[in-house]
Amino acid sequence: MEFRNLLHISGKSGLFEMVGSRNNGVIARSLDDNQTQFYSSRVHQFTPLDSIEMYTTGDNVSLRKIMQNAKDMLDKHPLVAANSDNNSLKNYFKGVLPDYDEERVKTSDIKKFVKWFEYCKDLDLSEPQEETSAE
Repeated sequence: MEFRNLLHISGKSGLFEMVGSRNNGVIARSLDDNQTQFYSSRVHQFTPLDSIEMYTTGDNVSLRKIMQNAKDMLDKHPLVAANSDNNSLKNYFKGVLPDYDEERVKTSDIKKFVKWFEYCKDLDLSEPQEETSAE
């Protein structure tokens, strides 16, 4: 499983791995119960995790970078539970992304990050290398 294949599907909880696509939707496997199913684009919207960014006081930061940062800091900054109180969630996220925009990043976004990170913490989150062609 690769980070670039992970999706959030609207109306569904958890994360999904895209295993195939069709012109009218995607075939995805739930990371919760490992069930594979077709999801129609008429009913659902698909958001690849690789395309998600978080607001900061400067430039936005990709979800992949934030997750890699959280993974690197697990020893000194352990993951909190997604159902923790709002202050605990905000303090945890402040440790992972110190310059996040506290006005635009909602507590529900942080909860979602924590839930998604639990799925992704064992994945290789390093940035994909650009293929260079020799001329």
